[in-house]
Amino acid sequence: MNRDDFIKDGWPEVASRLSGGRDLEEWGRACGAFERPRGIKDATTLLRVGLAYGGCGLSLRQAAAWADAEGLARLTDEALLGRLGKAGAWFAEIASGLMAGRLDWRGSPSGRRVRILDGTTVTAPGADKLTWRLQITFAPDAQQISGIELTPATEGETMVAAALTAGDLLLADRGYARPEGLRHVLDQKADFLVRLGCRSLRLLTPARQPFDLKTARAIATATGCADLQVLVGNGRQKNWQPVPARLVVIPKPAEAAASSRQKTCRAAQQEGYTPSQEALESADFLILLTSLSPTDASVPDLVTLYRMRWQVELVIKRLKSLGHLDRLPAKSAPLAKAWLCANLICSLLIEDLMAKVLDSPPSGPHSHAPAGLNLAPLVPVLPAPDRNHSRTTQTRHPHPEDLEPAPLHH
Repeated sequence: MNRDDFIKDGWPEVASRLSGGRDLEEWGRACGAFERPRGIKDATTLLRVGLAYGGCGLSLRQAAAWADAEGLARLTDEALLGRLGKAGAWFAEIASGLMAGRLDWRGSPSGRRVRILDGTTVTAPGADKLTWRLQITFAPDAQQISGIELTPATEGETMVAAALTAGDLLLADRGYARPEGLRHVLDQKADFLVRLGCRSLRLLTPARQPFDLKTARAIATATGCADLQVLVGNGRQKNWQPVPARLVVIPKPAEAAASSRQKTCRAAQQEGYTPSQEALESADFLILLTSLSPTDASVPDLVTLYRMRWQVELVIKRLKSLGHLDRLPAKSAPLAKAWLCANLICSLLIEDLMAKVLDSPPSGPHSHAPAGLNLAPLVPVLPAPDRNHSRTTQTRHPHPEDLEPAPLHH
């Protein structure tokens, strides 16, 4: 079979995978993506041309010319812009459908599922400010994306975007440390582990008095680790019920602390302000906040878990460098959403194919992988969540190895 035959004969299989058992024609019409066969004969063809535009690096004019050459559709680039501008919501549902249940083929080696949340921004061409925010939930055990949320950049980062089920453990960076997000995770009967800055949250003592982070840093300096019970307040809501949490503060090695101070100063210089003394002192420590009790996870377990967060950074870099997600060509919001979702659909299809290859011999479970080749991360085995037990304060010393994220080897 030559390349042209493969392109023509392979589309039905791709369409079947994207449909998830649903009728693409009815689905496209229900979402308002396809109304009448004018220029494009059906919703399936619209999807195919949309993927060529969003996933194959074609401009609107090139996509229209390609569709005409293949005998799929006959329309101008302006007409294609209008048709694709109505398909963004449908493409987003297709992307969500690809992720639904895709992780059932592999179980987690830990006692619960770990999910990592992070986001990136995409700017439309000619725009003078950020336009879109893409928030990704990543499953490190399966090495696959488990959730995607595309919102205007003005909405900010939020844990509400994470795809969670009961018993999950969500890892996130300091940008996601917000009271409403922490409460949302607990409402889903899940747990959180986030990194904090010196002013990320309004912390209270168990007696609901203001918590002084300097005290925690002093304890960590003297004993090697501060492991304390705190409450997370919310100054914006008067009737806010504080969220109970566990604060862990660990001194960084001298080299890592110096590097963190340099990053803090560099970031402040770029933003045009002078970093506070508190910010510089906090840069010398790893500050973690979690809903896991000491019996759920020791301090070394928390450090190991948080190191895994960098895997989602690699996913985002892969989407931008290989999938060219950062090269958004569309200026209008409806077309931009269609392009972004089509690009993500193609990335998810590639990810599914990669998972099949890696789960097959000689890399899969049917044969022994070469020494040192382990695609699943090392996850501490955590007990099943039990929210009925009492959470007592307990101080444990961290593992003596470097507290900075360990390099990932594939």
